[in-house]
Amino acid sequence: MAVSRMPPQLRQSYLHGKVAARIRWGTKGDYRRCVKQAMKHGMSSRVAHGLCQTLHKQAVGYYTGDRRNTGKRKGSGRKVRK
Repeated sequence: MAVSRMPPQLRQSYLHGKVAARIRWGTKGDYRRCVKQAMKHGMSSRVAHGLCQTLHKQAVGYYTGDRRNTGKRKGSGRKVRK
């Protein structure tokens, strides 16, 4: 796993704190929201994308390109009317 130079307090916020609440890890669009938040914290686009891949792996357990990434949490499927 890649090592991040991100301060521990900021990483904690991204994984379990206020920023994590905005990102909503494990839901559709979480990676995009992470990149947006990282860029608001003054990171370049390249750094933000790399950091969010690492944080996604730590928060959810797999990278965004993994086949297990369906973009939604288990058990949160919509009910379809017939």
